[in-house]
Amino acid sequence: MTKKDVKLKIKSVQRSGIPGDKDEQLEILTDAVINASKEKISVEYDELLSDDGAPTRTVLLFEREKPETVFLSRNGDVKMTCVIEEKTRYRFTYDIGVAALELVCVGQSVKNELSDNGGKLSVKYDIEARGVTVQSCELSVTAS
Repeated sequence: MTKKDVKLKIKSVQRSGIPGDKDEQLEILTDAVINASKEKISVEYDELLSDDGAPTRTVLLFEREKPETVFLSRNGDVKMTCVIEEKTRYRFTYDIGVAALELVCVGQSVKNELSDNGGKLSVKYDIEARGVTVQSCELSVTAS
């Protein structure tokens, strides 16, 4: 397995779907590591998901043979793993410590141009609770 330190530019847009609510937009630059094996590529970075919490380790992982299927994992104040794949629904648990929510990730689009040396990954997906869309998300990461 090879490891490469990279700079990661993250752009995120989250929409609640509630009329009158503004989109939540985030853009950050952070350090990350690309781990590459013969079968898989992952990008790992830390982020703060709450003002008073500890850093959460976020991992984006995919198999080289199936780059259109991306696993998004978080481990820290929030624990979760979901699968983002176009036109596919995956159940997952979003654990915030005091409660765990059963949710569904509905993949809308995946554009994956990440390689061992960097590149860009863009995903769009919805989060549902009990069949109702509670959030629409766009995530774009550029590693260089």
